[in-house]
Parts: sequence; structure tokens; C-alpha cells
Amino acid sequence: DKMKERLLGYEENEAVQDFVRLLKSAEASDKTALFIKNQVANFCNQKNVYSEPVLRECVLWKACSTKGYEHVRSRGLFKLPCRTTLQKYVGQSTGEIGVTSLIKERLRVEYKNLSVPQEAYCSLIIDEMAIAQKVIYDRQVDKVFGLVDMGSAELSTTIPQVANRLLCFVLRGLSTSYIIPVDYFFTRCLKNGKLRSMTMEVMQSVEKVGFRVARIVADNHQTNVALFKSFSEEGALLHLVPHPFRESDPLFLAFDPNHLIKNLRTNFLERELVDEGQAIRGGFYLKKIFDIQSQLLVKPVKFLTRAHVQPNNL
Repeated sequence: DKMKERLLGYEENEAVQDFVRLLKSAEASDKTALFIKNQVANFCNQKNVYSEPVLRECVLWKACSTKGYEHVRSRGLFKLPCRTTLQKYVGQSTGEIGVTSLIKERLRVEYKNLSVPQEAYCSLIIDEMAIAQKVIYDRQVDKVFGLVDMGSAELSTTIPQVANRLLCFVLRGLSTSYIIPVDYFFTRCLKNGKLRSMTMEVMQSVEKVGFRVARIVADNHQTNVALFKSFSEEGALLHLVPHPFRESDPLFLAFDPNHLIKNLRTNFLERELVDEGQAIRGGFYLKKIFDIQSQLLVKPVKFLTRAHVQPNNL
């Protein structure tokens, strides 16, 4: 009878029922439920234990806001893993560039997890982004970061140069949604010859694992245009060329649609285009609409801003 009374009390207790629903949500891989369940377990135990999903989210949290993460942890609002625990989970970085041994191991694991041969076909995305010119010395790995480092494609120079660009290579599946970073280099004033050498090196490493690069995607910067032309025997800009590592297969070359739209906008804003003798004044009318509605309370083109008519990234 006492056991029945206790069970009945648990069933009528809203807090107990809420926790039961929380456990069911955790079994369904709900992120909030998993985090709260882990917090409850650590609150009741002397030694904190963190599951992999919680560690993964804590790494992202600390990367987004280090001060916010440390404030919550120091105030005891949540039992969060310390920096050492997060570092052990992420692993030590050796500072290598190129297709490193860790990247090759991940590529092999990702390839083994593919279910059908079609999933191995992918795009190789090439993107170069601006970085702050800064040189940092890491005592743990005894290495200087921030200098130009392009691997085997780099010519030996007597004077080290500070990098101002980061060149990244990423694989993206065509039939299956996967994104795998495969390579990065610190560059400065990158030329076509070095870019082609690095691209061929990355493609060869990826193809050896088993992935099939069917397309290369990049923005239409002059260096990338020269790269695409170098794949053609005539030196012409083509969308389809013979594959350098698989003679029977084609290799598609494509410019990023986002950058194509951006360049089209730039042409309308900066140049006077003509169609069969008649001027195309798309940029003029866009600026005119912006000037008119800038004085209006209700704007006909709601999301048109000054950045659209006077962009700073032309």
C-alpha cells in the first residue's frame, strides 16, 4: 500500500512528470533535453562527466563568446567543462597546412560511411578570404603563425612575408549533403601557377581516398579565371574540360552564382551598358528609387538600403 501511495504521488507530482518528459526528449536527441539531463547528472555527482553532444556545444559556445562562457562557468550557473577538457576533446593542432594526416584520416572515414558509389561524387570549392595581417608565436607547438605558407607550391624566399589571405579548399557532396574541409593555405598575392599546383595536389589527394571530384567551383576573380583557362588545352574559358586524373570522365568548371549576381550588380552601378544602341540604366533607376523613398515613412521597396546602391565591396 505504501508503494502504491508513493507511485501515485509521483504520478501526481508535476515536477516528476516534467522530468520524465525531459528524459523522453533526451532519448529523442533533443539538444535542450540532453544538456539539462547532463546538468542534473553532474549536480548529483561529485565528478563531472560530459557527453559528446554537450562537449560539442560547449566548444561552439566558448568559440562564440569566451567571456560569456567563463562568466556562466565561474558563477556556477551551469556545470561547464573547463578549457583543458575542451582542449582534450578538440585535440592539439600542429599548425600543419595542406592535406594533413588528420584530414586524410577523416576523408577515409567519411568515404567508408558512404552507402552508394554515387555519394562519392562531389564539388571542390575554392575560396580565398581576407585575414588580418598578424604574426603570432605559439609556445606550445613552437611555431610562428601568420606568415605566407603554401606548402610545396611555395618558392623559397629569404624574407618571410606576412599573409593577408587564407585560401580554403572544401568538398561538398552532389547527391548527398556533406561538407568536408580538406585544405587551407596562408597566401599573399597568389598567382595562377601556384593556385593550379595547389589545386592539383588537393584533387590528387582526394581522388586517392576514393572521392570523385566532378566539379570545381570558385568566384570569378582573375586568378580563378586564369586557373579555369589553364585546364583547357587551347587556354580558353570552358565549362567542361577533360578530367586531369580520370581520362574518361569530364570535369565541370563553375563560377559561384552569388558572385556572378554581385558582379552583374556592379556592372549596372558602375558602367553604362548598351543594348542595340539603347542604354541600359538599371543602376540609375535603382539609385533613383532609393533617393525617393529615403524621405518616405512607408517605403515601397522595403529592404533596399544604401549598401545596395553604394556597396563598399565592388
